[in-house]
This record gives sequence, structure tokens and C-alpha cells, in this order.
Amino acid sequence: MNCPYISNEENAKWNETLANGDMVYGECLNGYNGKVLRKCVQSGSNADWSSISGFCYGIPSFFLSFFPFFVNP
Repeated sequence: MNCPYISNEENAKWNETLANGDMVYGECLNGYNGKVLRKCVQSGSNADWSSISGFCYGIPSFFLSFFPFFVNP
């Protein structure tokens, strides 16, 4: 049983993941930086994502013009 792929939740994407209770890192979307993680747990016949710890914060556009390497590929 797997938790579903999520394209954007809290400025991060979450890959489909096995519901085994392990911590999973999300990937901050382009223009955001930080670290986010959560668990994928099985609850009865469902696989559910836990709440998110951490955050992906926006990078000001003027900053990106000087330091483009901070943007996730």
C-alpha cells in the first residue's frame, strides 16, 4: 500500500511512497528552499501522509539573479 504522489503541498512535491512509517523527505519546488519531511503510514485499508515537519520558503527573485545555484534543479 502506498501514499499517493502529491505535486504541491506546502511548496514541496511528495513522491508515491510505501506506507511503512519511515520518514520521507519532500522536494522543495523551484523557487523554494528548505527541508520538509513526513511519514507515510498505513491506517486500516488506507495509506495516509502524516503532517509535514519543516518548510520550503520562497527565495526572493532578486536573490536568484545573483545566486542561481540556490534553486532546486
